[in-house]
Amino acid sequence: MMHQNAWIFLGVQLPRFQIPALTEQPLDVAHSGAVWDIFLREDVTKLTQYLQKHWKEFRHTKNDPVNSVTHPIHDQTFYLNEKHKKQLKDEFNVEPWTCI
Repeated sequence: MMHQNAWIFLGVQLPRFQIPALTEQPLDVAHSGAVWDIFLREDVTKLTQYLQKHWKEFRHTKNDPVNSVTHPIHDQTFYLNEKHKKQLKDEFNVEPWTCI
């Protein structure tokens, strides 16, 4: 699930030029306790647009459909898998830093 305050705070504290390069190896998120996707503050509008455009493609737990969205970030309904992250980069040129 996404939570705006956490990644905006991190975006303020960690500007793009100060974040060390992460490994190019695929991340093993299947055995992780938590996965954080950190976005830059200036990418919030594009991220919101992406979620508004694709919200019907997401599923709740137990594969239940998402029936409505009030605010794509504050609702904390969406989890971006690798497919979504690639689509977000392809369509909006937005890419998170993923930490496990």
